Order: sequence, then C-alpha cells, then structure tokens
Amino acid sequence: MKILLLPFAVFVLASCKDKKTDADTDKTAANTTTPTVEKDQPALETENKASIVGKWILSEANDTGMSEDDKKDLIGNADVEFTADGKYMSHSKKDSETGTYTYNKKTKELKTIADGKSEEEKINAEITGDKLTVTQEKEKGAMIFKRVNE
Repeated sequence: MKILLLPFAVFVLASCKDKKTDADTDKTAANTTTPTVEKDQPALETENKASIVGKWILSEANDTGMSEDDKKDLIGNADVEFTADGKYMSHSKKDSETGTYTYNKKTKELKTIADGKSEEEKINAEITGDKLTVTQEKEKGAMIFKRVNE
C-alpha cells in the first residue's frame, strides 16, 4: 500500500486510498512567489491558534480503510507542515510529499495538489485548539493531528 502524508490526513487518507476529486479552489492560487493568505487564514499561528499554518504530527488514525499495522507505523511518525506561503511538506517512515494547499477556515475545506500532479485533493480539516481532524467526504474515519510547538 502506498502511504503518503499530505496536508495532514490529506496525505494519509488521500494517498492510502489514492482517490482524487475535482474541485474548484476557494482561495488565491498558492503557486505564486509572493505569499498569499486569505483574510480568514492568518499567516502566523500565534495570531490565531485556529490557523492551519505550522507543523502537525499524527496522533490518532481512525480510518477504517487502513490496516492496523499501517496505523501503528504512522502514529507519532507521520507529520505535515503547512507554511504561510501555501506550501506543505509531509513525512512518514516510508514516504514524503510536497505540494501546495489552500485552506478555507469558514468551510473547513483543505485542498492540496502534490508536486508533479495536476489533480486536487479535497479534504475536510477542522481545527480545534491544537488538534487538527482530517476526513475525506467518502472515507470512514478520521486522522487526528496535534500541533507541534517548536
């Protein structure tokens, strides 16, 4: 099974299932050289803890489509980082992935495009304090990440 981390679970949920969804972007494209951030998405996590910007580590894997061994391998060993300029980097023991993202805090919609791919992944990403819960519309279960305070 190909295991990648993405925008958070975007990475884990999306790559384990290898499902793609066509969706329009709600934000300004993140492929510019000048950082662009929506008004409702502060660039600095210190401005608003509900910001997706920062580093997150997988703390729970409740996806029914993953084996127990895969879950054990990923918990505590898989992370994703979102930067203020619309880029993300995800890492696990087996893989890594980079790309661009947009996050709409109002709709809780996270959209990612992995480098080298043209298809966009659409994920529900809810931030509550230092916890990020990621689910896909057609998936059963969730991936829960904790914010890493560096």
